[in-house]
Amino acid sequence: MFRASTGPPRTILRRLTLSAMVLVLLGTVLVASTPASDIGTYAFEQVWWRTDLPVRENQADRTWVWGPEPISPLLLEPYDEGHASGVDGARWVQYFDKTRVEITRSDGDRDDSWFVTNGLLARELITGRMQVGDGRAIEYGPAAINVAGDHNDSTGPTYQSLNVVRDYEPLPNGTVVTQTINRDGSVGHNADFGDYNVETATRTEATSRTIASVFWNFMNSEGTIYDGFDYVDGRLFEDPFFATGLPITEPYWTTVRVSGEPRDVLIQAFERRVLTYTPGNPDGWRVEAANVGRHYHQWRYTDQGDPALSSTDLTARRDLSGNLIFMGEVRNGARAPFAEVEIDLTLFDEAGEEITSSRTYLDSAMIEAGEALPFQIWTEYDGDYASYDVTLRSRPSHRFTRPNITVDAVQADWESTNRYEVSGVARNTSGQTVEYLQYIVALYDDAGRVVDYRWNLMDPISLAPDEEVHFDTFFFDPGRFSEYRIFVLN
Repeated sequence: MFRASTGPPRTILRRLTLSAMVLVLLGTVLVASTPASDIGTYAFEQVWWRTDLPVRENQADRTWVWGPEPISPLLLEPYDEGHASGVDGARWVQYFDKTRVEITRSDGDRDDSWFVTNGLLARELITGRMQVGDGRAIEYGPAAINVAGDHNDSTGPTYQSLNVVRDYEPLPNGTVVTQTINRDGSVGHNADFGDYNVETATRTEATSRTIASVFWNFMNSEGTIYDGFDYVDGRLFEDPFFATGLPITEPYWTTVRVSGEPRDVLIQAFERRVLTYTPGNPDGWRVEAANVGRHYHQWRYTDQGDPALSSTDLTARRDLSGNLIFMGEVRNGARAPFAEVEIDLTLFDEAGEEITSSRTYLDSAMIEAGEALPFQIWTEYDGDYASYDVTLRSRPSHRFTRPNITVDAVQADWESTNRYEVSGVARNTSGQTVEYLQYIVALYDDAGRVVDYRWNLMDPISLAPDEEVHFDTFFFDPGRFSEYRIFVLN
């Protein structure tokens, strides 16, 4: 994105007509949420059926391993080595309360017990490194989200707390666990926790961590499972580390609030899960997996728990027929990109009754993490209104970034007293051919609001590496503005 400060001279501003004046509007921004969905693939269903179908059908009285249902639709997420049904650089995923299930290569061996995996979400939340390839991660910082208990508990440990203790010394096998962790990551000891008689059971050489006995027993436990045909007795996990991954912290006691009441809980982080042991829970529910899938989905796709996509306050102009044209920005506050952003605008009268509604799509195919892109939405309404709502809908993008296009030789000036021209040269520096290249030039006022907007396709629309293309656009009677910004997108 290229930006430069400029503005119309005062002599030009005096010539503007009322229809060209910018109206700053008050309104409300709403963002549509994602409802729970069906399990997206037969391969995911098979994994879920094994342990959680018996729980749902009351054939087993124990904790959920994955969760009662998905909390997201089937998604394509970016991953360098992924191959999802013909799409390179992406993999199929779906989120549950406890995890994210994945098919990294849909052309892999479906009989392989690791054809479906569950993500290394706990590790990513604790380290703050979002894995986007086997050897590539993006740094975002550890998640300040509560590991267990009420989401608004201000005293319990977060994933950020567990990051502090990743390098602490392991406990010897057979040690009664009495060590504690606080929200700030500080470690202490409380002999009273020894009354629960939890010992360390085994150490993994790969991570030099010692697993608590209650968790090791759970990882090797047997019970009622569904084998695809019937309910039978068997191991919950054919490989004890399949669901959890390797341990990455020692076990720690802590106190968290559940429905506002303090509860003693033992927690231990593994690569894929955080396991908890609550002595006060009923049998079968004392060991549980924390809601890592839900927490990770929040960390990746929302902005500190709020909707990731938001709209700035809109401004409005009227076209030659008097119809309103609204302009603003969509901002992505998440750590992941979104695609196919749909923008719905509804106008209301003084009584709160709907007058009219309009819909448009963000002109860019995707909006990157942390990015803000302008938009405009036309109405066929030339009357008055009292307020508006904006609703944004989208889906996660299977691309993280768009190809790199640089903008040079930019010129911007008044051609006449009422026509402002912006031109420049776009060069493809991405190393790959880029197609359907488009550009947006938007004008902004002193408060950073969009006050005028132009969109067009580059000509040619296909640009080979190191090739350049010239572009220019005009604004007629743009009104008062302080800067222009250029966005080259595909």
